[in-house]
Amino acid sequence: MVTPKFLPLSHSPHLPRPLPASSYLALGNQIRNGLHLADIRVHHGNHVSFKSEVVEIAEKRMSGRLAAALTPHDPKCPKLDFSLPSSTFRDHKNLTREFLDVPAHTPTLHEVEIRILSADDLRGLCVFPVEHRNREGRRDGGAVTVGDVLTAIHRALREQYPSTDQDVLRARSRRISALPPSAQREEHALGPRRIDHLLGKVIFNGIVVPDEPYTPWEVTLQYRSKTSSL
Repeated sequence: MVTPKFLPLSHSPHLPRPLPASSYLALGNQIRNGLHLADIRVHHGNHVSFKSEVVEIAEKRMSGRLAAALTPHDPKCPKLDFSLPSSTFRDHKNLTREFLDVPAHTPTLHEVEIRILSADDLRGLCVFPVEHRNREGRRDGGAVTVGDVLTAIHRALREQYPSTDQDVLRARSRRISALPPSAQREEHALGPRRIDHLLGKVIFNGIVVPDEPYTPWEVTLQYRSKTSSL
């Protein structure tokens, strides 16, 4: 008889992101090693539940697949430039409603966590949750879509992020000089954005989903080139 496993939960009401990474790693190993989900118990205060929502979501992550539009090297994955202002970014030829409404993952997920690494890929630049938003911009509990993911990445990278580092300031100058004159005036009035800390590594190259449950999805980026489809 298999001894039930107990995993601690935080008191967060949002189950997709409550456990420490070590617990999710342990959970993933248990499932991969053949432990039946009914034998896994999740302990939350004085309550113990079998096959909880946490376990079910972890199983989805391990057995599912990412949308082609978010998969590195897939022909359907567009080379988007995240340094562009929102109005220009939305004008990309691939960003049709049909394209954006595709679920980001199969089976569908209602919340994911995404991490963007620094330009040298040695440290994290930011981590943020993504939930589905309807056309009015409100969260409605629906499945996370390709559009939700791309919009969240663009928003995170366009946030102001102060720096006095000369490499970052030069990247900012190059980014601004590539904009139309009207947009340049507006950008010059603002400080560096998070995108500038990537030192020109601004072209979307897809997302990598780690094997471990609940390790954040990682955005892969490449440097801008003349062959980028903008």
